[in-house]
Amino acid sequence: MRCNCCRAEVTQFNGQCPVCGFPMLTGGDIEIESFVRSYRENKLRGVTVYLKTYEYEPEGRSLRLVNTRYVEVAEPLSLGDGEIRWLDLPFMAIESSRPVSLDVCVRRGNDEREYTVAAVPSGTISHQAIGVTPGEGFSIQFAVGSAETYALSERVPLL
Repeated sequence: MRCNCCRAEVTQFNGQCPVCGFPMLTGGDIEIESFVRSYRENKLRGVTVYLKTYEYEPEGRSLRLVNTRYVEVAEPLSLGDGEIRWLDLPFMAIESSRPVSLDVCVRRGNDEREYTVAAVPSGTISHQAIGVTPGEGFSIQFAVGSAETYALSERVPLL
């Protein structure tokens, strides 16, 4: 059985989803979709996702880290299903078939969790842009590449 809200597989029925806490409702329940929408909105209200960015400058024959900062990329409630919101951030364009690592922070009030996720291209892509899109359940994913060719990252949990 799957949770109606986060779509997690629920193997033991105890009245609520062990992932998101949504009541396990069956098909005969009235207005389940509006209840799911309202529950998701309440769970995600106040959640903001940030991308940690690094700024380097040349130093001799190498690079020196001069700044790190967190850039707000999304409030999950503002993302439409299936939408990839491309970020207006300058990134170096490189051609690669190797995994790209992203440092991500999820904040809700005083709660802050950091993740490092990888986007693994299936072929060579040009890393020109980073986008964000809703993932399955209470998660998001990052797109690395361009609107035409991109790789999706691992899921970042929002709860």
